[in-house]
Amino acid sequence: MGYEDFYDIAEYGNVNWRGSFTPKEVATNAYLYYADYCYSKENDTLTETVKNLAKNLAEDGSVECKEWLYQIADGLGLIDMNWQDFIDTDAWLTVLQ
Repeated sequence: MGYEDFYDIAEYGNVNWRGSFTPKEVATNAYLYYADYCYSKENDTLTETVKNLAKNLAEDGSVECKEWLYQIADGLGLIDMNWQDFIDTDAWLTVLQ
């Protein structure tokens, strides 16, 4: 995942989770999400930011959020399943909490 993916998440969250952030703050949030994702990936750990983002995506439950959550979890090596397994179950979401 790249910065642009996290920008999309930050923008979505601002609209759907009543963030009331300015465009500059949305961009800053996206950068923080991306930086923590990269840190988590490089250090084989989950930062609080990544945990909170995953929790928000899981709680939202939309198809778009599930796709982002899958991409994050897959990118961090937290799951080992194919897309069809993912779309058919939410049980693995508890791993991120």
